[in-house]
Amino acid sequence: MKLDRVDIRTTDQKVEIHSTQPRLRMHTTNAQVNIEQPAAILEMSSKAAKLLIDQSQAWRDMGLLTPMEAGDQAAQKGLQDAAAGTARRAREGDQMMQISGGQNQLQAIAENIAQPPQPGLGIKWIPSVNSVETTYVPGRLDINITPQKPRFDVRIGDVSGQFTPGNVTGTTVQRASVETTVIKGD
Repeated sequence: MKLDRVDIRTTDQKVEIHSTQPRLRMHTTNAQVNIEQPAAILEMSSKAAKLLIDQSQAWRDMGLLTPMEAGDQAAQKGLQDAAAGTARRAREGDQMMQISGGQNQLQAIAENIAQPPQPGLGIKWIPSVNSVETTYVPGRLDINITPQKPRFDVRIGDVSGQFTPGNVTGTTVQRASVETTVIKGD
């Protein structure tokens, strides 16, 4: 037994589409920015450092005295020499009073005057150690900075735009169809 057969034919629908792109045109003017930066305020004050050097003791050690010091020193030496001379004459007078004891006191006095004691030998450092005094007074520097804030002036530019919308159109070129045919079986 043979069955009938069904033959089906289809055609697709064809659509033609036309489109135009949308357009957006924008125009802007540049923004204007003005920036001002005032200079910072700088204030400075200083006090100079000092180095004080006192070498008067070194000058005295070398025998270089001021007129007042030279006068004072000569007066002191004069008083000491006068006291030493008075003491020597008193001592010699005491020795002469002892002539009665049979000793040759005049010869001893003459020997002391003719042969004074020898000065001692030694090294003396001139000027003496630490005879120059130094004093340092440090200086000072004060710096004061006052910053100034910047000033901004901003003007925004204009913005203008034009929009053209797009368009889409469609046309059917071929319609869809379905055909069926029955073929009888023999």
